[in-house]
Amino acid sequence: MKVKPIRIARLLEISLALGLCPLVSVHAASPASNPLLVQPATENELQLVVAAPASLELIRSDNVTGVLVTLIESVFQQSGFRGHIDPVTTGERLEGDAPTLEVYLLDWRITGSGSVDCTFTATLETAKGSTNLGVFTGATLPMLGLHNAFNRAEAFDLAATDAIGNLYAELREKNLLPASILY
Repeated sequence: MKVKPIRIARLLEISLALGLCPLVSVHAASPASNPLLVQPATENELQLVVAAPASLELIRSDNVTGVLVTLIESVFQQSGFRGHIDPVTTGERLEGDAPTLEVYLLDWRITGSGSVDCTFTATLETAKGSTNLGVFTGATLPMLGLHNAFNRAEAFDLAATDAIGNLYAELREKNLLPASILY
């Protein structure tokens, strides 16, 4: 899987979500946050719900889930996903006929050894029922220079990208979504 270079805006967004850069603020509007932008489900749509543990502070939790949504959209598109991903906030009304991928972030942190781990569970809800996809983990090698906010943000991005790539591979392997949207 080829991943495009990380943009400065994404690095800042990840830094903010993880509380690494308190002087700058970035906010991205999504269709889920604006009811005027929400459109009816189509056969090529995948609804995406990302939740984080209550142990995260409220503001950071929102930022972390927003960053994870952005990364999932990016990695899926780069991996060949041909559908439309519709981010839906937890508790928002879901479209009944579109499949829903529910991701629950378990852990996304710097370990004692200096590597970054990202761990989440995923469940896919379709018209055929619910499928527990399992636990997905991504990690970076121990890195020097994590004291720099940009290096830290890149390490968090790489760990999440690794885990999300594993999730996409699982979806393809199990043929749980229409072949027209999976590559």
